[in-house]
Amino acid sequence: MAGYAVDRLLDLVNRLNLATEKNSIEWDETDREMAYISVLADAQLLVASVDDDGASPYVLEIINDDGTVVDSIRSDRSMAFSSAISELYERARRSATKADAILDKLLEALPELPGFSDEPPF
Repeated sequence: MAGYAVDRLLDLVNRLNLATEKNSIEWDETDREMAYISVLADAQLLVASVDDDGASPYVLEIINDDGTVVDSIRSDRSMAFSSAISELYERARRSATKADAILDKLLEALPELPGFSDEPPF
């Protein structure tokens, strides 16, 4: 894969991480175990555990309107991709399963522990 394409894919993964963190895009579960999909700019983005076990290696696939994978990158390609795609996978999983919203509701339903506060101790 040419350096230009690699740089663009890494930029894409980093932007997807930021957009997912800011809830600018949402991910949904798929029929495949440990795979999450988002639709953006007339393309589908699929991030998945390669072995369907929820662990690395992960893959990001870019899928066109015809359902053809037009590009993909695996987390085991390089350290930069490993970290970025692993982070994206976890964020996509949390988005698709609504894990953060559920966690927020659970924390609201429980009393706060003494000595644990968001207030600074001074």
